[in-house]
Amino acid sequence: MLLVVNILDVFRPKRWYRNLSMVLGVIIALKILNIHADQILTAHHTYFFILAFVSLCLVASGNYGINEVLDAESDSHHPQKKLRAIPSGRISAKLVIALSIILYVLGIATVLFTQDIALILSVCLLLLSGIVYNVPPIRLKDRAYVDFTSEALNNPIRFLVGWYTIAASTQIFPASFLLGYWFAGIFLMAAKRFGEIRLISNREKAGKYRASLLHYDQEHLIMAM
Repeated sequence: MLLVVNILDVFRPKRWYRNLSMVLGVIIALKILNIHADQILTAHHTYFFILAFVSLCLVASGNYGINEVLDAESDSHHPQKKLRAIPSGRISAKLVIALSIILYVLGIATVLFTQDIALILSVCLLLLSGIVYNVPPIRLKDRAYVDFTSEALNNPIRFLVGWYTIAASTQIFPASFLLGYWFAGIFLMAAKRFGEIRLISNREKAGKYRASLLHYDQEHLIMAM
């Protein structure tokens, strides 16, 4: 039972609700493509939506697992995250990596049932985003300003998934909405960095927790926001 609790702590299914933000992409698709809501209340569109949502959840949990493993050492310097399952030694990193790979495979396999290339590629972008954000040598999360701008890409990716549950692969998404959604995410992620600096309140300790925090101060983060 304790192992199950620790697995849930690592893969965070309680955050799956965030993937419902793909609904914004659905709504914009309905408006821009002039599709009446009744037209999507069909078995086909419901099937696509459910598969896309499940796929997003599985891939997102895979990303959480990889993040937990690679951040275990740095999380030990955070006053709250040091209590997580891996930094506190309650679960094996090897087990988490194995489960993350399984979640990735299941997530991509799920969306493959749609046979919609744009939808499949959109979900793959979420997987790729998690890899380049967390995994060395790229590991964008250690690079000042790039860290929160790249983390915020999860917002427009979810938008794309929602868009392509309605739109055909040949129908291009509206760049203005995509950028707007990204910028909103950047604001929130920069605010998160601001909160981390204030919580840790020690530049050296903050840098041990997250390398990019060495390059920030509160004033510059407020300007970035």
